[in-house]
Amino acid sequence: MTVVDRELLAQQSQLTEPEEADSGRLSVGTLACFWSRFLDGWVGGFVVVEVLPYGYHLARCSDGAMVGEFFSCDEVMRERRRHPR
Repeated sequence: MTVVDRELLAQQSQLTEPEEADSGRLSVGTLACFWSRFLDGWVGGFVVVEVLPYGYHLARCSDGAMVGEFFSCDEVMRERRRHPR
């Protein structure tokens, strides 16, 4: 399991991302949640760590651990709360 530096995640999540408004895409460092087919609902507490043309890789905010799977663009949205848990 890959772990992302928690301090780096905190810094990136506080950056402003003006290009997001134009493109509708999330940027690296954006607090995010993903759609869980298992729970049939949105799961929060993650941050975008890689943006690909067809989706995202995420890491948990709590410990910086990378989520093993890739998420398509329609499975990820911006987290609505300001700060991770």
